[in-house]
Amino acid sequence: MPKSYNTNIVDPATTVKACLSNARVSFKNTRETCSTLRGRTVEGCIAYLNDVIAKKDCVPMRRYASGCGNTSQAAKYNSREHRCTRGRWPKKSAETVIKILNNIKNNAVNKSLDPADLVIQMVSVNKAPKIHGRIFRAHGRVNAFNSSPCHIQMVAVKRSESVPVDGEIVQVQE
Repeated sequence: MPKSYNTNIVDPATTVKACLSNARVSFKNTRETCSTLRGRTVEGCIAYLNDVIAKKDCVPMRRYASGCGNTSQAAKYNSREHRCTRGRWPKKSAETVIKILNNIKNNAVNKSLDPADLVIQMVSVNKAPKIHGRIFRAHGRVNAFNSSPCHIQMVAVKRSESVPVDGEIVQVQE
């Protein structure tokens, strides 16, 4: 059975897909990391995630942010709808997403598309089945030590050329 994606593919010739199932990374961190990638170019996403790994830029924490500290790097993600002051630097999630983005670039080369022209259209992070473990404590107690892996899906499309409307004056900056 073919893998289904969480979006409708309009033009398969200009669309590139990649996914990773049961990734051993935190669902919450990966969800926040991937939510910042939508609408960016693939090259821009890789550069951003490399900055996150180097702690030059942060991932804004919006939904799963309880207990997360404030950082001044998150202030650039403020908008009218969201005021963001909390951020983190999830290294493992960023490295995993970079692998998926490199897969998208390789799939684009196989479809004879230019990877520099690709824009992330859809990113979906879903919960995978929990991996149950146990940790042994003092006095014979045993506690749960579970992990929350995730499924990641990405779809990138070729950037559309902006065509001016008839009568619209287009100024070229030099």
